Amino acid sequence: MLVAGIDPAAVRPSTLCLFGSLNLTLKGDLETLLRVAVGMGASVIAIDSPLQLPNGPMRDVDRKARKLGLKVLPPGWRGMRKLVERVLEALDETKVRVIETFPRGVGNYLNWIREMDNDEIDACLCAIAAWAYLRRNHFEVKAEDGVIVVTEEVLKKSVPPRKLSL
Repeated sequence: MLVAGIDPAAVRPSTLCLFGSLNLTLKGDLETLLRVAVGMGASVIAIDSPLQLPNGPMRDVDRKARKLGLKVLPPGWRGMRKLVERVLEALDETKVRVIETFPRGVGNYLNWIREMDNDEIDACLCAIAAWAYLRRNHFEVKAEDGVIVVTEEVLKKSVPPRKLSL
């Protein structure tokens, strides 16, 4: 099984992490990285970006995530909106399951990769979210306008139990 995590960037190169039967990170333009992930046979791609644009500054799913203690950025901010538009355009032809996540919703599983930069770490955390998703060891923050996949472990550590009922 192979999963992919992508940390897209608006200005810098985007970063891809492949995790499973092959482990590697690459930097490049988003479209090329998506083709690599699909071409290598990734079962699912987790991306550090909203997969829908909000009507205002935030989606309902972002508000729910914040109530759970997850510090997501509002996709309606100008810079974020441009990034989301770019991601949606790049994903338009992708035939692999793509899920939305954000690295701080996955956790610090990667204390063994001190030599990586933040973008590589974020891409690897996205790949871990994809892995957890396939293994059904994840939590979905859901609303009508989106789903954000995080790991159950992070949610249990960061959210008081009474808030898990959302």
